[in-house]
Amino acid sequence: MQKYLRFLFGLKKFLGGRITPPQALELAEKTLQERVRKREENFLSLIEKGIFGYSKSPYLQLLSPQKITFSDIKKWVERDGLEDTLTRLQMEGIFFTIEEYKGKSRVSRNGIDFIVKERDFDNPFLSAAYEVRSGATRSAGTRIRIDFDYLIQRAVYDALV
Repeated sequence: MQKYLRFLFGLKKFLGGRITPPQALELAEKTLQERVRKREENFLSLIEKGIFGYSKSPYLQLLSPQKITFSDIKKWVERDGLEDTLTRLQMEGIFFTIEEYKGKSRVSRNGIDFIVKERDFDNPFLSAAYEVRSGATRSAGTRIRIDFDYLIQRAVYDALV
């Protein structure tokens, strides 16, 4: 019931607001500038909550054997920047291929071996209004969780484009 109420209230908010193209341009510019300015902070917040604060995160299965902690990643981001930190994590084997992500192949590196499902990567702190599957001709497609905040942001970006 809570899921349906969230959907209805989200839909009302989504359909209730209209913006003009000039308003969309202004909002998109502000939003993009803010996101770029806060991208390292947002990245650290996401991994602190969605990986290190969530015991079921598949990333923990890769990070733990390497003894990489949130403090390590935070220090790397502050010292070396986000791109270099992401490159370092990849070099340490902290990544998933698309085949691993979809559960089509086992994750096997750095002496560990396990299998994951797409659902294992869901951010437990986000609430989705509904789910869709991407179009696929040779597979079941990819499940995508959508919320109205995302659709509102997407509408602004689409108006900008």
